Amino acid sequence: MRLLRSDSPEVIRVLASRDCIRADSPRSEVRAALGGSMLIGLLFISLQGIHWDYAGQLAGAVLVIWNGVQLWRATFNRRLWLLAVCEGRFYIRLFNPVGPRSGQDTEANVLTLDMAEVGGIQVRIADIFIHGPKPTVYEWLVIEPKRELWASAADHVERLGQPAPGFCPVAAGNGPYGEWFAGWWNERVSVRWLGYRPTLKEYVNRLASRYPDLTVLPEAHPELDLVSIVSKREPERRRLLAQAKKMGFNNECVWALYMYTGHTLYQRTKSLREAQGYMLTIDVGVDEEVDSTQGEQGGLPRAASADRHR
Repeated sequence: MRLLRSDSPEVIRVLASRDCIRADSPRSEVRAALGGSMLIGLLFISLQGIHWDYAGQLAGAVLVIWNGVQLWRATFNRRLWLLAVCEGRFYIRLFNPVGPRSGQDTEANVLTLDMAEVGGIQVRIADIFIHGPKPTVYEWLVIEPKRELWASAADHVERLGQPAPGFCPVAAGNGPYGEWFAGWWNERVSVRWLGYRPTLKEYVNRLASRYPDLTVLPEAHPELDLVSIVSKREPERRRLLAQAKKMGFNNECVWALYMYTGHTLYQRTKSLREAQGYMLTIDVGVDEEVDSTQGEQGGLPRAASADRHR
């Protein structure tokens, strides 16, 4: 297990290899396309304000050209790589610098794991009920290093300043370091799959085909009903929220508290700031009572039963 810079010779060589199995993110192109379209829309509104007859034609032509350029870039340009497997080794990009440092790889931000150091990988798809009848679906690729490497992996990631425990394992801004794609939660490296290509299951199938000795654990599909949890009384609500916070769903707990904290759905007895403050008071180590069987079941608190009339 090592940490490398994403612009190191080894990483560059691996990414250029034909044998590299990699996952890329198209999100940077999507952001640029949406931002440009919004500016073109503002241009159209401005021209309409001065009653220019050709405002619609100009805005439409510019919009078509802009989206054509973005489509070309998304098709032919290099994507932001997030995960690569080559020569029997995982290369996991933990974060990407953003802001003034976006073009500089000044930190070692790629975690490497040899196949011999990996106990197994797993697809985890969680259905999280935050509000409404349909769940929000989260997908992760979970990479489990062997037990003797847990302390070393945790130390590597913590020294880089990953988002504090209790925040979602999701790409998120993190001060000077930037945009996180993976993190260390519950003795595992978790990579949140956010519309990356290929799809998560397709990527795992490619790995299993290329590396038959790699252990692929059964897919986990936990369900967490936060609406039911936040409607419970103390201290049961606090205990269940502590479990959800430990497993990385702090932000979802905040939103559920904000949306539903009374006996009636959407009775907002807490402001968003109050909901955030409440979650800050929850100490995972003190409030949580961990069921020893949950760690093997995908690391989520058992969903409390609730009516599906939500």
